[in-house]
Amino acid sequence: MRRHKRFAEQNLGGGGIHFRRALKSPKGGAANGSGTQKERHAAACLSFWNDCSKTLSGNVAPAKPPFSMQARYIQHKETHGHLDRSWVFLWHRVCSCGKISFMSPRTKHMNGGFCMQTLSILINEYLESCQYEKKLSAYTIKAYSIDLRQYLSFAGNSRMDKETLNEYIRFLNQKFAPRSVKRKLASVRAFFHDLEYNEILMVNPFSKLHVRIQSPQQLPRVIPTQIIHDLLQNAYDAYRAGKKEALRDIVVLELLFSTGLRVSELCALSRETFLLTGDGLRLLVYGKGRKERVIQITTPELISLFETYYQKYSSMIQEQGAILYNRQGHPLSPQSVRGIIRKYLKRIGQPGNVTPHMFRHTFATSLLEAGMDIRYIQTLLGHSSITTTQIYTHVAANHQTLLLAEKHPRGKMTFSL
Repeated sequence: MRRHKRFAEQNLGGGGIHFRRALKSPKGGAANGSGTQKERHAAACLSFWNDCSKTLSGNVAPAKPPFSMQARYIQHKETHGHLDRSWVFLWHRVCSCGKISFMSPRTKHMNGGFCMQTLSILINEYLESCQYEKKLSAYTIKAYSIDLRQYLSFAGNSRMDKETLNEYIRFLNQKFAPRSVKRKLASVRAFFHDLEYNEILMVNPFSKLHVRIQSPQQLPRVIPTQIIHDLLQNAYDAYRAGKKEALRDIVVLELLFSTGLRVSELCALSRETFLLTGDGLRLLVYGKGRKERVIQITTPELISLFETYYQKYSSMIQEQGAILYNRQGHPLSPQSVRGIIRKYLKRIGQPGNVTPHMFRHTFATSLLEAGMDIRYIQTLLGHSSITTTQIYTHVAANHQTLLLAEKHPRGKMTFSL
């Protein structure tokens, strides 16, 4: 048992002095619930380690553990609260990765030699940390989950090293567009950095890997004004014909076009962030990174529309809290918003693919062409950097050419040779 504890002290990244204190007095203040938070955490980890050590025989780990690692981990997590990922990693190395000497050096298993099940556990813990500690949005966590599961499926039991990453990059380049490849690699890079920060991974292969993926600059696609007019006109006509859900469709289309909201921001509107006052409609929007911005709408026609909608759906809004709902009475999803747009495109006989984000591009480009300062547009869109907003200056180039010809004094002068 002494050698087991010595191995734990030598090989775990998260133990340190608090772990040694727990070793000295496992029945003291840390174990009985008093003491500092780190000491209580160390006591829980020590209890976890003691259970692990009971399954060991001699100085090597059994090939087949007598009970499920995941079941034991869940049991301890429910009893003691969150356990550091280094302990999960240790337990899985002990029980699932063959016969490993307890006196092996730290670098033997801390340089990326994870088995597939260990990597899966670490990914789950990382996603949990993103959700509850970093407070990332559900959409970000979903993207991380998809990207990391894909890496897990590709890497399997391979080492987390430069060669494996190079093979993975080649695989991604064959399957996905450059922008998707960059996002997927960013997810894996963030995960590796987290492992390195928590001393679970000693050598981060990304530190020795220089990846430059050239993606063509794509100008934002905008929706012609006539198409937007036809979409709105068709929705208004449908509501006059007695279709109640058309009122919701009108609100969706009007908000997309009038505010430039992202589809996720639109679906997240609630009675706390959708505020109808005597001065108009005030939207409190939480964008990427939980950045907060306020959008004020004062157009009388739109205010009348939103008031009518709020009255029609007031019972659902008060009961569930969301603003927009589907046919089943559940809060509207981004997929439902895309379905609404496709429905009205089909009705007006307009071919092509119009996405909710194209309304955002159209909103920004229209304001820029109308002469609004780009800094104000940046604020309305919720961009952290002006560089992101400046891409719309390229889209508005044709309009700038017309303004130059119309407004510049040289156009009003006449000379002849």
